[in-house]
Amino acid sequence: PHAPELCWPRPSGAIHPVPALKDGAIRTDPVFGVQHQTSHQKRTAARGTEHGAPGYGKAGPVAGTAVGLDIGTSGVRAAELTFGRGPATLQRFGQVALPVGAVRDGEVVDQGVVAEAIGHLWATAKFSTKKVVLGVANQKVIVRQVDLPWMPAAELRKSLPLQAQDFIPIPIEQAVLDYYPLAEVAGDNGSRSLRVLLVAAARDMLQSALDSVSKAGLQATQIDLTPFAILRSLGHIDQMGMAGASQGGAEALIDVGAKVTNIVVHSNGVPRFVRILLMGGDNVTDAVSERLGVPFEQAVGVKQQLGMSPNRGEVTSDH
Repeated sequence: PHAPELCWPRPSGAIHPVPALKDGAIRTDPVFGVQHQTSHQKRTAARGTEHGAPGYGKAGPVAGTAVGLDIGTSGVRAAELTFGRGPATLQRFGQVALPVGAVRDGEVVDQGVVAEAIGHLWATAKFSTKKVVLGVANQKVIVRQVDLPWMPAAELRKSLPLQAQDFIPIPIEQAVLDYYPLAEVAGDNGSRSLRVLLVAAARDMLQSALDSVSKAGLQATQIDLTPFAILRSLGHIDQMGMAGASQGGAEALIDVGAKVTNIVVHSNGVPRFVRILLMGGDNVTDAVSERLGVPFEQAVGVKQQLGMSPNRGEVTSDH
């Protein structure tokens, strides 16, 4: 089947289409400006813009609608936002549970089951468009801070396959590469280098997720890095530059899923550290189950009860 065309916004704010799964297909602009929904809604809704919907120019988000899609280990979820002159507005949010094994550690294993769940999600949540921004975060996505020889942006992008292999464990021919520039660095001998966040994702993992979306009758217009979506939705950004030293320091954002945890440390919207860990809430549930000798489903209830109890550490019902 024909792979969906992907788009991602360049620093200028213009949206340029690129062929599916070529280098540059992953969106790597972390700052978008979506603020304050609820946990899954924040992460899912912040997944950027779609072709013909909101872009992000110098003045902020352009009016329109965007739908972000998250394929997690335990379920699929999506959120629809509308953009105007004011803050973004959450219009719709929905999620559908997945059976165990359909997605393993954030990677699609059973495309048919995932596609069916996405189709059911669209049928019940009534999203206004079938164009989506797809988030990715799993063991086959690598983000590293590296220093590369300075060169114009177009040349640097072309040279990524030649320079990236020393920094990532994925064979270059099997990876989709991108980068986010952080700062220029001057060497002692007057040389210039560019400090970047290098992003690499396994091509087969991305294709499996895209095929699931396509089988559900949807079109993925962008691939977004989930930690950057978290930063856009949750990060405190002092746009006026008025924060004092105590307010302008680094901030760590942590999103804990069933099997995958995303961590991003930023300074006023500029990402400094990104990690995707293969551990999450299910690991805690497993530990509770083993320690108390109860089934996994019962351990979920114990964990949730303890987490919501006003007196932490007390279980108020028999288990």
